[in-house]
Amino acid sequence: MPFREHVESHSLLKAIGSVAGLRVLDLGCGTGVYARHFRASGALRVVGMDAAAAMVEYARAFERRERRPITYVHRDATRPLNGIPGLDGAFDLVVAVYVLSFAASKGELAAICATARQALPPQGGRFTLITLHPDFAHEPGWYRHYGMTLASVEPGKEGERVRLTAWVDGRPMALKVHRWSAAAYEQALWEAGFLNITWIRPEVSEAGRRWYGDQFWTPYLICPHALIVDATTEPGDGGTT
Repeated sequence: MPFREHVESHSLLKAIGSVAGLRVLDLGCGTGVYARHFRASGALRVVGMDAAAAMVEYARAFERRERRPITYVHRDATRPLNGIPGLDGAFDLVVAVYVLSFAASKGELAAICATARQALPPQGGRFTLITLHPDFAHEPGWYRHYGMTLASVEPGKEGERVRLTAWVDGRPMALKVHRWSAAAYEQALWEAGFLNITWIRPEVSEAGRRWYGDQFWTPYLICPHALIVDATTEPGDGGTT
């Protein structure tokens, strides 16, 4: 899946910028790929949190082998952080990769945003996420060259179910995600206390352009399957970049 390295990771890390000296919560950390990157990039403290026990155990096993100072917590992002020592208001940056795409209702969408806000101090902080593009391409095969397909189950419905099939090492893996409108995301973020919301289109790394050529990436860049959202608690212009 070349887009994971040359589009997703490149674009997210560019949007985030330096994490040196920051306290970072990786919300929905999976196996800890980004959590390990943040720690290696100079983050002062990194905590990964995921609802899947198997993912957390894998990340912990990796941590035991590599001995990096990363903490992993088994917790659903829709649940408040109450009762978990050292997480409430303890971070400068919260990152969520595709987590909001799994929200099955507006209530869950709002709850995840509220958890992100709870992890930041009262005076403010930053929440950067990748999520399913509200207007992804519905043409069959549009994303197949990039290792996946998307198919709407309930076209036009807010929060509609979307079947995402990704090919990993030649084997298909099916996931059920949800398509929410930009307005739904922004409402959930505003209600959580994020006042400045910026939508960022992904881009291709120079290495990706050299390796695959511009023509390979053109359809994806015309209509990417995902967008980055950068939200802060300070008022600002917001918008799209």
